[in-house]
Amino acid sequence: MKQVYLKFYCVQPISFRRDDLRRIILSKANIGTVKKFAANDATMPKWLKRFHNLYRIFSSFFIIPLDNVASGPLIAQLEEQFLVDGKLALAPHLMPSEVNAYLIYDFRLMYFNLIYELGFEFSWETIAPFLHVNPEATVKLDLYNTVRSLLVKETDASVPAAWTIAIQNTVREKIHGILKTAYHCECEPQAMRILNNTGNITIVITQTGLSDEQYHDLTTGFIALNNAAERLRDYSEPLYLSDDQIYHFNGRFHTIVMKDPIDRYRYIPIQFHIQFMWFYLNRINEIMERLNNEIIGDDTLKNLEFQNRFIDVVIHKVEILSLHNANFKTAIEADNERVYKQISPKWNVEQLLRTSNRYVAFFKDYLQRMYSRKTSQTEQRQNIILAFISILQLVALISVWNDYLSLLNQDNIDKANELLVLFSRFEYLRIFNILSPLLILFLIAGVFLYFRKK
Repeated sequence: MKQVYLKFYCVQPISFRRDDLRRIILSKANIGTVKKFAANDATMPKWLKRFHNLYRIFSSFFIIPLDNVASGPLIAQLEEQFLVDGKLALAPHLMPSEVNAYLIYDFRLMYFNLIYELGFEFSWETIAPFLHVNPEATVKLDLYNTVRSLLVKETDASVPAAWTIAIQNTVREKIHGILKTAYHCECEPQAMRILNNTGNITIVITQTGLSDEQYHDLTTGFIALNNAAERLRDYSEPLYLSDDQIYHFNGRFHTIVMKDPIDRYRYIPIQFHIQFMWFYLNRINEIMERLNNEIIGDDTLKNLEFQNRFIDVVIHKVEILSLHNANFKTAIEADNERVYKQISPKWNVEQLLRTSNRYVAFFKDYLQRMYSRKTSQTEQRQNIILAFISILQLVALISVWNDYLSLLNQDNIDKANELLVLFSRFEYLRIFNILSPLLILFLIAGVFLYFRKK
């Protein structure tokens, strides 16, 4: 029997407002409590479970179970609302067992991702109309864009499927519960956002029973459809990994075609990893830009001290990401050369990682130098204030001494004869009063020179 199977994957990062993001990053992780929210291994995505069992690369990832991913509501919306070319229904081809959504959480990076999986089954006779390309269309309603509009809010005016919105609301509630319970971090669900135009689509195409000619026609049709669905034409060329494997890493859509279904989970980890890296590095860069703006607006010692502590945490996150990236490339072995090194430059991932590492280190040094200058300026101001206080104290001492000397007239001396017990004559007392300040000054200067010499 000639069958064609399509599996759509969509990865969406969860974004937070600036202040909430900072509190989350600085929060202390209670891993034991987080594990109570996580699902068991049986509910992990098949590609993630297989890759994890082989290489233990995603050991810090928790799968948070979602409750409302049943395909029933989705089927109704596919029949009525999301029609390919405005007329072709996907509902009869949907495979309910292949409809899933997962919330994936990396506790090292404090990073949440929502992943959708949608599976469709077509006979050879029914797949052809869904590969139709209309180059004249101003609004793209092809298969790729129809599925994307189902899952992704393109603009403020776009409305994804009610099934998608319900899942996103559940995700917000789940994250809110995790942050409140495990991290004692209060973050309202409304503050958790999936930004517009966020969510690239990967389509994995497998088949059974097709002849070589039919397989060639199928592959050619999907590559042409992928290119037509993109905003930019001629974005990239497909990678022909073998006679029966084609990997087309494009812009918003990516197509992987293979004859042997055994390889269906081989490339999804690469797709997930490169999007995971790209999303997180962009978030780091956004944080650094905001930190820079905050320093320009407020360079007080208190703010600099706080930013110094915060940048240490950011540097730690980037180093963890670098280590994760290195371990992943080692794990995928030959596919690192065949696939990853071919597609990562298209999204500038490796260069973005190096730039982020370099910039956070520079910014840390910049903050420390600014803090040192501020501290030095503060100390200089304190020294000036202390010198001024010393002058005031000396003036006060001179004033007191002057008052004391004004008491030493003959009338007062006659009233205080007991003072003369120490001095045989009044003139000796007057000489003592005049020389005493000079003797004190010489004593202070001598002590100062002695310690300076030592």
